[in-house]
Amino acid sequence: MHQRSRIWVAVVRVTVALAVAGAAAEAAGPPTVQPVLAAAPCTMTWTGAANDGKWETPSNWNPTGPPGISDYACIPALAATVVTLSSTATLLGVDEQSQGLVVRAGLSLTDPAQTSTLNNVTLSGSLGSEGTLTLTGNATWTNGSLFGNGTLINHDILTVATNGIVNLFGHLINRGNFHAGIGNAPTLCIFDGDVFENASHFDIGGFVVAGTGGNCGSGTASGRLVNDSNASISNNGLIKSLFDNHGAVDLGGGSLEIRNGNSPGQTDTGSYGTSPGQGSIFFESGTRNFAGVNIDGGDETGTGVYLTGGTLTGTISLIGNMYWGTTNQNGGSFANATITGPGTLHLSTNGTLTLAGNLTNKANIDGQGHGFSDTLCLNDGVTLHNDVVTTLVVGRITLPPGGLRVCAGQTGTGLVLNGGLISSDLGTGTAVITARFTNDSAGVLAVDSGIISIEGLFSNYDSVSKTLTGGVYGANSRPGVVQSSIRFSNADVVNLAAEIDFEGPAGAITDLSDVSALRDLATIAPTGSVSLIDHTLSDPGSLANDGTVFLGPAATLNVGGAYTQSHSAQLTFFINGSPASGQFGKLAVTGNVTQDGVMNIAMPGPFATLGDEYLVMPYGSVTGSFAQVNGTAIDANEMFKLDYRTTGLVLVVVPTSSADAPVSVTGTAVSTVEGSQFSGVVATFTDPDAAATSDEYTATINWGDGSSNSSGAITGASGSFAVSGTHTYAEEGSFTVTVTVTDADLSSNTAAANGTATVADAQLVASSVGVSATEGVAFGPATVATFTDADPNGVAADYTATINWGDGSTSTGTVSANESGGFAVFGSHTYAEEGTFAVTVTIADAGGSNATSAGSASVADAALSASGLAIAGIEGKSFSGNVATFADGDPNGAVSDYTATINWGDGSTSAGTVTAAGSGGFTVAGSHTYAEEGGYTVSIVVMDAGGSSASITAAATIADAPLTASGLAVDGIEGKSFSGNVATFTDGDPNGAASDYTATIDWGDGSTSTGTVTAAGSGGFAVSASHTYAEEGSYPITVQIADVGGSAASARDTANIADAALASSGITSSVVRRVTFTHSVASFSDLDPNGIASDYHAVIDWGDGTTSAGTIVAVASGGFEVVGTHSYARRGTMTVTVTITDAGGSVSVAHTTITVRRR
Repeated sequence: MHQRSRIWVAVVRVTVALAVAGAAAEAAGPPTVQPVLAAAPCTMTWTGAANDGKWETPSNWNPTGPPGISDYACIPALAATVVTLSSTATLLGVDEQSQGLVVRAGLSLTDPAQTSTLNNVTLSGSLGSEGTLTLTGNATWTNGSLFGNGTLINHDILTVATNGIVNLFGHLINRGNFHAGIGNAPTLCIFDGDVFENASHFDIGGFVVAGTGGNCGSGTASGRLVNDSNASISNNGLIKSLFDNHGAVDLGGGSLEIRNGNSPGQTDTGSYGTSPGQGSIFFESGTRNFAGVNIDGGDETGTGVYLTGGTLTGTISLIGNMYWGTTNQNGGSFANATITGPGTLHLSTNGTLTLAGNLTNKANIDGQGHGFSDTLCLNDGVTLHNDVVTTLVVGRITLPPGGLRVCAGQTGTGLVLNGGLISSDLGTGTAVITARFTNDSAGVLAVDSGIISIEGLFSNYDSVSKTLTGGVYGANSRPGVVQSSIRFSNADVVNLAAEIDFEGPAGAITDLSDVSALRDLATIAPTGSVSLIDHTLSDPGSLANDGTVFLGPAATLNVGGAYTQSHSAQLTFFINGSPASGQFGKLAVTGNVTQDGVMNIAMPGPFATLGDEYLVMPYGSVTGSFAQVNGTAIDANEMFKLDYRTTGLVLVVVPTSSADAPVSVTGTAVSTVEGSQFSGVVATFTDPDAAATSDEYTATINWGDGSSNSSGAITGASGSFAVSGTHTYAEEGSFTVTVTVTDADLSSNTAAANGTATVADAQLVASSVGVSATEGVAFGPATVATFTDADPNGVAADYTATINWGDGSTSTGTVSANESGGFAVFGSHTYAEEGTFAVTVTIADAGGSNATSAGSASVADAALSASGLAIAGIEGKSFSGNVATFADGDPNGAVSDYTATINWGDGSTSAGTVTAAGSGGFTVAGSHTYAEEGGYTVSIVVMDAGGSSASITAAATIADAPLTASGLAVDGIEGKSFSGNVATFTDGDPNGAASDYTATIDWGDGSTSTGTVTAAGSGGFAVSASHTYAEEGSYPITVQIADVGGSAASARDTANIADAALASSGITSSVVRRVTFTHSVASFSDLDPNGIASDYHAVIDWGDGTTSAGTIVAVASGGFEVVGTHSYARRGTMTVTVTITDAGGSVSVAHTTITVRRR
């Protein structure tokens, strides 16, 4: 047995890097934990007194050694110490209770015999100061742990010879060779914060390098494996700890599984590689941050470097091959990663590979090389950028059979951005791109075989302008493959700014409706091109080429409409065989071909022979000419001649000598008019080659006015020719016309000559426009003339116009353009009088031309406007006054210009008198006497000497003539009928008749009666009536006289009615003396039939000297009696006098006698 030493150990933990796991099976065993050792005194201390450095020398220890299994051996903090182990020494025994070696200073253990066993070495103190244990010989680590803050440095070979677990609780630096023993499969547990740093060579084969967890116990898995040098694999290895590779990981056999990522904040800067057919490296989980890491996966035999899980970030340099996925594993992805060449990333799974983060490809991504049915999908927001490295090196992607798609559950915001080459070689298969796709200006989308179908958002296609904006499409990387097609989703390209190249007769660009996407192609932009190698492409519409068209052998571009080539465009016909072989490009145009720009003829070999004819451009018609033709020379003896025939352009192989005679050109004077098309000869030329024909030459005419050159038409034969051209000059002037003639047989045989074009100002043609105006009223602005100029470029500002109005005045007209063509002259004028006037308009062109139009102005008399005035008169009385007013539109009208006629509305007319009104205008006055009152419509007609007239009406209101009446005094007696005139009157109407009037008399006593109107002999009228007043008195009499015309008059006077007279008589009687008697003494009557007894009183003079009042008694038979009572004293005959007085004043006296007898 080996001697055992008991050694006191103090343990201090050290933080190390994360550990990485290997591919071997993990050794089974209980979790190993870091022992906690109690502090103990050193039982044996190194002094090195023997100065031989040997562990076994007793005098090197105090107390004398060497240490036994029960000792604590301590190396004090002395100078660096080298200890040599004997060939049979075992360093420390297997005592799990605390044995160990405490190193307090630098210690180098050497083992020349390479037979020592390192077991349970504990490093105490802090790294760099408390101690470093250096192994300079070969050692074997059979089991146990490395503890402490110190550092174990291996300079030679350190073999882990166990199938179990060895623990690293400190810092292990390998500067030699660290490997597992033959047949051993150890588990290296790197505990939290601890690190295994490889600075030389670490053979991971057979190891499971792990952090904490699993068989390595509990912890945070922060142990680190750091490779700063060379880590090789000779057997299967597994790294499960954190792993940082700053050196090289190379496989010579077996496999290495890496199941963790980098340490926090660390990146890989080293390399990973496998030898051809010698094993594989698998990145299976965790995030690996690369900074320019080189990966060389060897050949393509199933070995190499694989991404099967986890995420790779940063920059990866592919020296050889790398594989994404395996047959049964689809895991792993890239995030913000860049891969560079010259190697290849192979998509090597039958499932779907998900790109979870951005990936920039500057190398090669191969999706078709190993027979897998891969699908590559993009998550939202992710960009796959196929980038350009240099102008010669670009990123290349071969589409997988499953295509580039939007990952399941994503909305499709991922983007494929192609600046390099994306190709497909699926035979008859289809590679579908459903992710958003952008082909930038340098990007190429190539089809080696099969179909690429773009079904997502196609960013290079502007759906508004329908422009294919950039990149190259259909460029085939392997000529001769016949199945090639690119399909777009509803991309009807009308403006091609990209490059389209197809090889193989089946090559096509289509949209998903299986109709040519070029069906609406209208323009090839200056940056765009169509290159057909051996393919027929049809555009049913017209095509304008502003870019490049290349037609390779057996390629045909069919244009259903017209083909127009701009001055900057190019058209190339590639000839690769004889005419009979059909190996030449062809542009077949149904409509017209407009030639300009450059035409190239490319023939790489001696395929053509003298007399060969290539129909390269069939057309319906042709105009213009190519500005430059390249490639006509075949060799020193033969060349192509451009022969324009009715069916198309034919390239004819002719001898070079037939086209080298120089031509001589002479300019011809040209005379024309601006705006008019000139068509005629502009030059003549001669060619010494008498056999030359006109179709062997082209002529270009520069007309000298800045317009584009045009092609001349050449006629003639036998060496003498004329050049004719057609042109329209926009302006008059003198221009230098340059005619350049080129012999089509030899483009260098060119000559030019100048001529002069004298361009006259175009003739003006003017027409008059009739003028209709009114005197005194401003005419216009209105058209007085129109004119045209043969110069189509004339503008209104080029012309002036003068108008002679024919009344002695002129003015400047205004010229303006008509919408329907030509020009109009506008003018304004006021004619003083009516009539017909000759109007002359003179138009002058700034270029010198003139034109005159002669027309007429018909000037009407100004209209009269009149108003009637109200007329008020009296019948029978002459009216004299204004009956109307009027105004004349002619401000120069005078009174003498007008006459007026008045129809008074009663059957009579008279002339009116016209006078000027003080405030302007005129009045019409007239005189007339209406016979009768009433309302009359008066019509007035005013005539202007110029012919105008105005008719107006006025209302005449004629009042009845007034009556003048006078009353007559009436004298009458009451009770007695009065009959006579009571009034007289006169009527202002001399035509009045008695029947026109009525009269009513108010007698003043409450009664009225109708009077009788009679004509008075002396003129006038009298009103008479009869009336009986009942009582005497003075009565006011009012006579109302009414005229049937409405007039009325009143006359007042007084009726003096006297009291009616009384007629009385006495009544005789006989009485007895002295007897009182009552007798009627008188009777009387009153002419007033209305008298009553009370109206009267009577006084009786009895004749005896006495009187008394009598009593008035009405008598039934009429009249009254006076009764008196008296007695006489004496007898005799008494004369009695009775005086009767009427209350109205009448008095009557009656006398009678009374006989007085005695008895």
